[in-house]
Amino acid sequence: FRNYALTFLANRGPSVQSYVSTYLVQLVASMTKLGWAQSDDHQQIVTEISRFLHATAGHLVLGLQLLQQLVNEMNLPANSRSLTQQRKVSASFRDSCLYQILQIALGTLQQLGARAIPASEEEQDAIR
Repeated sequence: FRNYALTFLANRGPSVQSYVSTYLVQLVASMTKLGWAQSDDHQQIVTEISRFLHATAGHLVLGLQLLQQLVNEMNLPANSRSLTQQRKVSASFRDSCLYQILQIALGTLQQLGARAIPASEEEQDAIR
């Protein structure tokens, strides 16, 4: 179901209402966290999200929202897991993905500063 939500966001994400994309972003982040320890596919989320970053400006905004929500979700305690399991998931995420996310964020900021992202003024404000 996580892949369906990602595909939906890739195909229709920029054109749907903002509340729909917001809930789908939250869904993807939550499902990724829940499946992190069980499947290696979930641990490739940054690679999957990076495809959003190289498409349109609307997709870039969605990709950044996905990364932000993913970081937030990984820091929240899960009621369905023990503290030990939560720490393992958080540590694994930190070790495998957090540095990549930081690099993506800094690269995007540099591109915004250099006005290298082809977007309208409104889209650039949404990215910021």
